[in-house]
Amino acid sequence: MNSETDYYTILGVLPSIDQGALAAVYRALLKKHHPDLHDGDKANADRMTRRLIEAYEILGNADSRAEYDRLREDRGASSGDFDADADPSDDGQEMEDEHLDAAWYYIARYYPEAERARRELAELSTALALTFQVTLVETKVAADADELADALRHQFLERYFGSNPDVQAFAVEALRRNRRDVALEINQAVKFLGSPRPAETARFIETVKQVTQWKVRVAPRQRPARTGDWGGYTLSSVDWATLAAVFSISLIVLAYAKII
Repeated sequence: MNSETDYYTILGVLPSIDQGALAAVYRALLKKHHPDLHDGDKANADRMTRRLIEAYEILGNADSRAEYDRLREDRGASSGDFDADADPSDDGQEMEDEHLDAAWYYIARYYPEAERARRELAELSTALALTFQVTLVETKVAADADELADALRHQFLERYFGSNPDVQAFAVEALRRNRRDVALEINQAVKFLGSPRPAETARFIETVKQVTQWKVRVAPRQRPARTGDWGGYTLSSVDWATLAAVFSISLIVLAYAKII
């Protein structure tokens, strides 16, 4: 047992997960990454599988898990080490778990808010979203999906990015933009410095932006659709339709006047 290794991060779960849900998450991840079943890089699948097995050997047993948690607490490792490459579900391969898929089909049908919450959690971590799914399936508490999602989200953000809400919001924005390098910088800074006080928040975030070369994406300016420009006045498609109608009516009036 190595108390310096974050086995929870390897499995993509939070320390609060119960043993039943932990076992279900482990089975799903093991099936996904097993070299004989994996469609991608076999060497990477083998490495990931060995890491999953090692982590579950410790956390899957209640006694060894309790000992591991005690050692980490004694060492002062209260926060988790966010690993930019350790989201074990995020490699593009489908889970292909028939039981989970079938159960989730009905959960999403009767509780669409559960699927919405799963998508939002997946923006932070696909492993976190999987934990959410498995927990709902195992405990059959789909009616409480929003409450569970909020609790998981809160625990995830506080575990990896501290308790400062503005720093958490910045980390969420980084993850949604797929800037896991920025999330990792926040995690390590909080790990060694602690959560910044409110008066130091702006300085903290600005330093992270400088270190990671964060650039805010400026949305392109939206120009109204147009088909012509008369002396600085822009004609929209509606304006052209109105003008064409007036012109047609004028021709009819002129033709009628000639007949008379």
